[in-house]
Amino acid sequence: MPNLLGLAPRLLRALSQLFWALMRDAWEMMVWGNVRAGSISLADAPRSFRLLIRFGLWLTLLLCLALPLSDFWRALSPLQPLILYTNALAGLYVPILIVPVIIGLLALAWAYLLCGALHAQWVAKLAALLLFALFNFSFVLHLLSDVLLEIAITFGGLGLNLWSTLALLIQTGCWLALLALFVIRWRRPVRPGLEFPIVLGLIALMLFTSYFGIQLSGQALQSTSSSNALLLTEALDAILNFLVPYLVLGGVEMAGLGLTLTQAIAGRMKNAPEPGTGRARRLWIAGLAVVLVGRFIAQWIVPLFNGDEIAFSWGAVVIALLLLVIFVRAQRPSPPDELPWWIVPALALMLFAVFFVLQVNALIAQLFAVVAIAFNLNPDLIFGIFVRLTNAISLLPTETFAALFALFLGLAMWLWAAIKRRPFPGRALFLFVFSLWAFWGAVTRPGRPLGALSFRYEHFSTFMTLILTSIFVTAALARRLSPRRLLYLTAATILLWALEFRDFLADPLSPLFGLLGAGVAVVSVGIFLNVMSAGNRFSLNTEARSFPRQSRSLMYFGYALLVVITINWLAASHNADQMAQNNVVTNGGFQIIGLPLALWALITGSATMMGESARKEPDARDNLSPAV
Repeated sequence: MPNLLGLAPRLLRALSQLFWALMRDAWEMMVWGNVRAGSISLADAPRSFRLLIRFGLWLTLLLCLALPLSDFWRALSPLQPLILYTNALAGLYVPILIVPVIIGLLALAWAYLLCGALHAQWVAKLAALLLFALFNFSFVLHLLSDVLLEIAITFGGLGLNLWSTLALLIQTGCWLALLALFVIRWRRPVRPGLEFPIVLGLIALMLFTSYFGIQLSGQALQSTSSSNALLLTEALDAILNFLVPYLVLGGVEMAGLGLTLTQAIAGRMKNAPEPGTGRARRLWIAGLAVVLVGRFIAQWIVPLFNGDEIAFSWGAVVIALLLLVIFVRAQRPSPPDELPWWIVPALALMLFAVFFVLQVNALIAQLFAVVAIAFNLNPDLIFGIFVRLTNAISLLPTETFAALFALFLGLAMWLWAAIKRRPFPGRALFLFVFSLWAFWGAVTRPGRPLGALSFRYEHFSTFMTLILTSIFVTAALARRLSPRRLLYLTAATILLWALEFRDFLADPLSPLFGLLGAGVAVVSVGIFLNVMSAGNRFSLNTEARSFPRQSRSLMYFGYALLVVITINWLAASHNADQMAQNNVVTNGGFQIIGLPLALWALITGSATMMGESARKEPDARDNLSPAV
């Protein structure tokens, strides 16, 4: 008994030290390590740029944390109905106090985006200005209607009210000044310390004069339709589809988190002293056996005893076998495992190309209708053509364009490598895996002829646990567990388990995320991971002569702030339909792009998964700590 009493404190102390080491390593790997090294390098950057990037980073993270707390505003402020959006089921009511706060935050986000666009390529300049004009269109249109009413009242001798007229004049002057700034700063050196305050002042003056002009004019005219909350909702709705790719990439980064975790653990195990021999090897094998057998029991045996249904689908079996064939082929020789930074963002854009095509189609239809009415033509024929075109496009699954794009791009890379007599490129293999996964998801949707073969990641993970357990047991009995094979099985097991993180976030019955809102948790974590990997994902640490990295970094944070501010507005107004859509988009990024990315790493046994490419230690000047 004394021996047992003496052993217990030592055991507790060892377990507490192990837990602290794991928590410290997890914080370093997932949070502070990324903030210090992965986001954006600040080495040799101007003081003003460092300040803007740090402020944008922490503001984005703060707004992500504020997403689950949207009811705070509703308890603090009186509610105003969104007249055109409210119904008995949705109940869209906006806290009045949050309207000027959101407008101020949006002014800051647009200042980041447009300040970065000052020195961007002409395509990026035009895109940023058009996006801002599309956002501002609702305010300008309402000001124009109020101006016409004010002129009629003034000339009718019913009083003098020129608030909207003054606001429209200020807005016009700010637009002219902003365009002049784009012309003056063309091909000039980037100076964020000078340019950002000017752009921020112009944008804030534009938005707040519209806000106060509409409010004061509505009070003077006793108009109930002059609702800044309604106009802000319409303005954000106009640009909402253009924010979708960021949410898609947030879902991709959830799979990237699984790869990062796998790389860190596998790298530590591989670099441990003598991991493949003696006692360390036996402990490694025993630990892997416990994990695999435990997962096999939890996923296969326990449901049988409880009378529950096993998470099994024949579609997952077919996909797993196809990937096994690709795996066998990919090992002779193993392809390179580096992807160009632009491939994943390009797939994110193409994934929702259907929405962009439909929105452009609607805008063109409206323009044709205006022209037809101006020339006394019948717009019914034109509208009929666009309606039929819209219906035909909407029948295509969202994955179709992305899958076709990836297939043809992969074939082009393969043919180019063959012409140059180079090995089969790993990036082409990723594009083929993505095409297979996306096409399978499109043709096996419920209601389609192959709908019975649809599956979820849970089904795939369950079958892969059976495969990995079988391989491990067979190799162990045959004494064929080489260090490389053991490392691969360990990394594959960790990766398949880490990819279940998204299901944990999305579980509405979980004690934490179910209380805060599972959909909000998925979106906010996706945005957080996107920001943490921005430097690598978007190559923001690489200088380009025609598009300076300072401009790209400012545009990125402007775009990120637009996304997270818009989602905070949707959450505060209880726009359940749109929040659910955002959740679907983020999950789509994880399932349609993130999972193929992880499976590609699994197939190739890439350094990303095997822990063979240790991240370079950053210079002390590169960190994003609060010190400037």
